Amino acid sequence: MINLEACFPDKSSDELTAIAKDNFRHLGYLLVEAGFSWWRSEKTINKLFHLSGTEHLDRAIEAGNGVIMLTGHMTSLELGGQALAMRYPTHVMYKRSRNVLTEVIIRRGRQRFTENIFLHSSIRNILKALKKNEAVWYAPDQDFGPQRSVFADFFGIPTATIPTTGNLVKKTGAAVVPFYPIRLPNHKGLEIRVLPALEGLDGEDNVKDAGVINASIEAAVAENPEQYMWLHRRFKTRPPGMPELYKR
Repeated sequence: MINLEACFPDKSSDELTAIAKDNFRHLGYLLVEAGFSWWRSEKTINKLFHLSGTEHLDRAIEAGNGVIMLTGHMTSLELGGQALAMRYPTHVMYKRSRNVLTEVIIRRGRQRFTENIFLHSSIRNILKALKKNEAVWYAPDQDFGPQRSVFADFFGIPTATIPTTGNLVKKTGAAVVPFYPIRLPNHKGLEIRVLPALEGLDGEDNVKDAGVINASIEAAVAENPEQYMWLHRRFKTRPPGMPELYKR
């Protein structure tokens, strides 16, 4: 609720409560979809989604410098990521879990269709994949602390954002192609929307690059706010002098 209040100050309390309740329903879908994507047959999984805009990804691959498949932490990220990995050679990054059993299950599930899975801090593996002209799944919308971040607006809030995306573009010339998996209404499945490659990312200005990244993710979230992982403490790191949001 703190995240929702900060990002949607113009919405009423009832509207925010409705989004929050709907968000928990979508988190329930995430658990079911994860089970499907990790253990059900490929034929069954194919019935759950359809792709749109893949010409943007094809065009980026044809350029030959690798592709950073940019996305945000939508509640449909498990099935959405697997769906693309079933179509394109994909490398996936992940954040280590505190629970060993959980980590083993997640790694095995995500390795099912992907080329490789590695920690988000493994820049060497990312560069290897991009230099092979393959795709890297990348969701940078988490708070990694002030030492590794710059501040760029996300819903008008100065938000700690890692500058890795622009730096990777500078080193490899890779295209940054956003994609967002969105659940369709009335249980009509999942649409994985691939968008045109982002422009203006060059690794020369980390704040500018972070703003481009956050603007892309914000647009997808604003269209479907109930489908974003608001349970993250996205605004935990604050600029100097700004009050904490989660203390209350």
